Amino acid sequence: MVERGIDGTPRRGGNPAGNGRRRSNGGAGDTDAASRNDGDGTGRRPGRSTPLAEMPPLAAGSGQRAATGPVAGLGPDGIDLAGRSAELMRAIRRITRAVDVQSKRVTRASGLTIPQIVILQSLHERGALSTGGLAAEISLSAPTVTTVLDRLEGRGLVRRTRKPEDRRIVLTELTDRGREVLAQAPPLLHGGFLAAFAGMGNDDQVALVAALRNLADLMDRDPLHGGLLTEEADPVD
Repeated sequence: MVERGIDGTPRRGGNPAGNGRRRSNGGAGDTDAASRNDGDGTGRRPGRSTPLAEMPPLAAGSGQRAATGPVAGLGPDGIDLAGRSAELMRAIRRITRAVDVQSKRVTRASGLTIPQIVILQSLHERGALSTGGLAAEISLSAPTVTTVLDRLEGRGLVRRTRKPEDRRIVLTELTDRGREVLAQAPPLLHGGFLAAFAGMGNDDQVALVAALRNLADLMDRDPLHGGLLTEEADPVD
């Protein structure tokens, strides 16, 4: 039967089967309509712009939107951690190279390595120290300090004796020859750096030292061993 309205005219869109049942809401016609109204599956019609709040942040130094997630290396607030880490590594490499160049200059001028001079300076300033105390003072491991002390003692620059009240503790002190050699040693930092550092204001000097200490603390962290870097990483000079 054909459905008719109150005025007797046939209704449009009637059920062609003539069984009186209405078309299902889940039919193909509804799917097509949904596709037309929601082409990207987000509830927005095709061609409409994405709201600004939903856009990913701009990549550092570019006009393009950066990809998000761990692969992109983005931190909170869209910070480009990968880019900053690369910049930090470049600065560390420059520092390492400068230290290496100055270390070679110091060795040529004095016949001593920088760790050897640092140990002599610590003994000069602090007096006799145990191996463990000296290691803590200069931030090297006790085995490394022992190796350096062996070389310094062989050259007559230091003397090691056992503590009278506790023979288990070995104390190291400078000899007269060690004081003479230390007095003639060149500065560990080159003149250009020392002049520039002296020209900085006090606040800037304090901030620079604090930043480098923070950097050293970060570099010491060793996630593979759940703590600080292990002692076998110390250089032996």
